[in-house]
Amino acid sequence: MSAENADCSGAESIERIGLIGYGEAGQLLARAFVEANIDVTVLTRSPDRLRERLSDSPIAVADSYASLAAETELVCSCVWPATAADVAAETAPGLAPGQPFLDLNSVSPATTEQIVDKIEAAGGTPLKATIMGSAAAGRDSVRLVIGGPDRADTVAALRAVGFTVQDVGADPMHPALLKMFRSTFTKGMRELVAETLAPAVAYGVHEDVLDDLNGLFDERSVEEWMRTALENTPEHAQRRLGELREVRQTTADAGYRAPIIDETIALHEELLNSSDDDYVAVLEALKGHLSDDSS
Repeated sequence: MSAENADCSGAESIERIGLIGYGEAGQLLARAFVEANIDVTVLTRSPDRLRERLSDSPIAVADSYASLAAETELVCSCVWPATAADVAAETAPGLAPGQPFLDLNSVSPATTEQIVDKIEAAGGTPLKATIMGSAAAGRDSVRLVIGGPDRADTVAALRAVGFTVQDVGADPMHPALLKMFRSTFTKGMRELVAETLAPAVAYGVHEDVLDDLNGLFDERSVEEWMRTALENTPEHAQRRLGELREVRQTTADAGYRAPIIDETIALHEELLNSSDDDYVAVLEALKGHLSDDSS
């Protein structure tokens, strides 16, 4: 057990768990708590279908979000981001004073603030967690990052059933921000992958490109690579602009757009006259390039 999971005191104080949503994350949590002989009650937008699905299971199905809260000691919300605030509002009336409501959805700080306001107004304790890793791959493949007030028993309960939990303190916005910017990189990478491989397929060199990229982060960590990528750009901006324009032309000749390359060219143009060599200073120099002109 890691140091992050070492403290399980207080876990025995939570014996009844309510789960809203029964997708990958909800099922992952349900399995963990059922295996630990903790009572689990769940609810989705289709309760009758869920009752039929769970007819041979020890998991109970609630009649409403408010009743699920009233029947349990800890409520965990694992729904679609678009419905997260509405679910919190529907659940809030059933919360007992101080009862924790743990939002595990991939939502922005603005949506998190809405959820916090609804839970606090009802007298509950708003907690925020993000799931890092793939819930479908199982408990050992995820890390839960949790923030919010009076979270000790919730953290202990999750650690006691085998989850790796990173406690980031009393601010529920911290996990939301971490998840959003992690997703910028991990989800945004799909566009870069597609923009790289589609024209490579057209030229018939895609397998060689994939093979050449293997081991890209073997010698340097992702963190070091990201910092260095920014820090050495001002020095090499002029030279790299020529190559980037050739990349754009090569992609266009294959009949494809290259929006990421277009923005990368604009980034290098912004740094042509910069002499910054610290990655935070480089980001400061890129404010004009990255700022939202509509705001």
